[in-house]
Amino acid sequence: MIDGQTKIVGVIGNPVSHSLSPLMHNTVFEKMGLNYVYIPLHVPADYVSQIKLAMTTLSVQCANVTVPYKHTVMTLCDSLSPSSQKAQAVNAVVLENGKLFGHNTDGDGFILSLKHDLDLDVFKKKIAILGAGGSAKSIGISCLDAACDSIVVVNRSIDNASLLVDQFSQLYPQKCKVKALDDNDLDRTLHDMDIIIQTTSVGMNQPLDCPLKSFDWIQPRHVVYDIIYSPAQTRLLMEARNRQALTSNGLGMLAGQGVLSFDIFTGHTIDYTVFKHILDRQSSQ
Repeated sequence: MIDGQTKIVGVIGNPVSHSLSPLMHNTVFEKMGLNYVYIPLHVPADYVSQIKLAMTTLSVQCANVTVPYKHTVMTLCDSLSPSSQKAQAVNAVVLENGKLFGHNTDGDGFILSLKHDLDLDVFKKKIAILGAGGSAKSIGISCLDAACDSIVVVNRSIDNASLLVDQFSQLYPQKCKVKALDDNDLDRTLHDMDIIIQTTSVGMNQPLDCPLKSFDWIQPRHVVYDIIYSPAQTRLLMEARNRQALTSNGLGMLAGQGVLSFDIFTGHTIDYTVFKHILDRQSSQ
């Protein structure tokens, strides 16, 4: 029951009504008997600069941050975790003694989902990342932290791909290469990879859309991960599954970043499988 002692947590974004984070966190708050409530916080672009003031005024102690505000909110923080400094983005903030502390659990949430759902780590693996946005950067940083062999960034804009690779290379010299999406050697490049991670929004609204045009490179030894979770099966995942590759959608990453955020917000450790079960059950309805 919500009362005067209830601690308010939320997710900041635009849009945010589709988020499964309130379901995930509120279900566990109730099961654990924690006096918290997690609410969606739709913030129009004109007001995002007032996030810190709004959280202070409304006693919102913690919040996740989703698109399109991960970088903007980072600029409002008084202190940043090492992961958010590297990514130059936050997906979780904590207000304490009038100061806003920023964290980024996206990339490590991805790594956590690989471990639990696919019994896999990225150590010495060759990785291709499709896309060059914030999620691509966070995931790439965590893969490099976990000592992957190399990363190829594949993107329609070679300039954006090159920019991301330059950022990776500054943090981890000699680790990165770049290929453009329309490169003639794209199929051969992807064929040589171990893990292919799709981080763009292509396929979210039109399930048959895909950032790739050819799928002949896919082999049973490949791992194909699409961070989109609605729909549960994108064109890329369907093509990969038809070719016996190991696949996963973005529900695992959502659960993984949620587990890490839950610890930051409450100081309580929750098992990954608890959050993943909630999401899987919701997805199957």
